[in-house]
Amino acid sequence: MKNIKILGGVGAILCSISAVPHIGILAFTSGYVLLGIAYKGLSNKLEEERIFTYILIALILDFFASLGIIAGLSVFFLGFLHISSFTLFAFPPLVLGALFVWIIASIAGYFFFQANKTISEKTKEGLFNLSGILMFIGGLTIIIFLIGAFIGWIGYILIAVSFFSLKEEAFH
Repeated sequence: MKNIKILGGVGAILCSISAVPHIGILAFTSGYVLLGIAYKGLSNKLEEERIFTYILIALILDFFASLGIIAGLSVFFLGFLHISSFTLFAFPPLVLGALFVWIIASIAGYFFFQANKTISEKTKEGLFNLSGILMFIGGLTIIIFLIGAFIGWIGYILIAVSFFSLKEEAFH
């Protein structure tokens, strides 16, 4: 139980610092791996396989949404190197990329919510439900970049607090 709490808490903290330059990609990837392991442990401990299924879908979709953000920002910033061609060729892919990220992040947020809601119901740790709701709202509002990213960031922090707040009694 202690390992699940530590892996989940540290994984969520690593995900929350993924915007830090030079360590962001490593923190993000490491955080996702640790979160996946922690959710798998919770899923086994609670004998509720759908928790891991939901979180696996969420993590994979969120990973692709993150790749979409990186690709979109790359197209955007590289477009400034050739301003005349930027308006003609880069704008439609940028809009389509933003739409792709929004759809994928919204679906991922829904699966984060489902996994965390199930954990909250089983463990009576209400912060899991709240963090799931915030992850879902963050996914829905990611199209408004700063708002969605900020809400998702708060969601990751609450996931960390949720893991650290788990009580042993919740599993008996």
